[in-house]
Amino acid sequence: VSQNVGAELASDARTAQFASLAEQRDLRGLEAAIGATTGEPEDQEQPSAQDQFSRPSSILPSPRPSAVTPPLSPGGTHGDGTGTGAASAAGNGRLSNQGTGVLTPSSRPQVPLSINERDVLLVLTAFCKLASREAGLTEVESYLHQGKLLALELLVKVLQNPQHAWNNVRDEFCRHLRQPLCITLLRNCAATDAAAFQLAIRLLVSVMMLPKLRRGLKAELGAFYPLFVLRPLEQGRQDLPTLYTVLGTLKQLCAEPQLVVDLFVNYDCDLQAPNLYERTVT
Repeated sequence: VSQNVGAELASDARTAQFASLAEQRDLRGLEAAIGATTGEPEDQEQPSAQDQFSRPSSILPSPRPSAVTPPLSPGGTHGDGTGTGAASAAGNGRLSNQGTGVLTPSSRPQVPLSINERDVLLVLTAFCKLASREAGLTEVESYLHQGKLLALELLVKVLQNPQHAWNNVRDEFCRHLRQPLCITLLRNCAATDAAAFQLAIRLLVSVMMLPKLRRGLKAELGAFYPLFVLRPLEQGRQDLPTLYTVLGTLKQLCAEPQLVVDLFVNYDCDLQAPNLYERTVT
């Protein structure tokens, strides 16, 4: 239980930090905060109290040495029908949030990425790096800018392609992909080029529409949503194409009822998070 409380406090502090940096438009601070959280457990994957009691504890007495352990059968159970803790956890998989809780990242078996997953991750990461470049005015940099726009468009097409079943993608793959996507969004949220901003906001929508990707990005999305959507509308000093893109994005997000409910529950109902739903409807 104490681990749950500590994790929730750390998550709340991180959410408040990102919200404050976004309000100040401290993009360098946001980038440093994103880089500092690489590889940490995801915010919304904290164990429940019931799951804490379901895990074996070192306080429990160990079996008596005289007891003979039955051999394991091919199905991962002992001869008497009982299974080991690791085999049982692997067989059950991740439990639903509406059930007995979720397995923590430390209790789930860490399966390394396959060759195909590493290859896909390498390509998508390369797209993110190219899309994060800042182009200048020289002729060479103008070519880089065209490559940046192409990389942004390819990322959007990959995430929005209906033939890609992201619900079947493993959590380990999504965890490695989140940071490059966040850096790409951050470096294009204040882009002076309208085309780059429009593609970046489409990328933000793609991430928000995929529960598999937005899981664990509560703090980051709480910063990106105001920077891309709310601030341009509240300031009202943007050019017409940008305002048209932002309004279209807002319409697309509001067309998803579950996403609107998640926005209210995860942010407006959290004292440490910004009131994104309230700012959206007003």
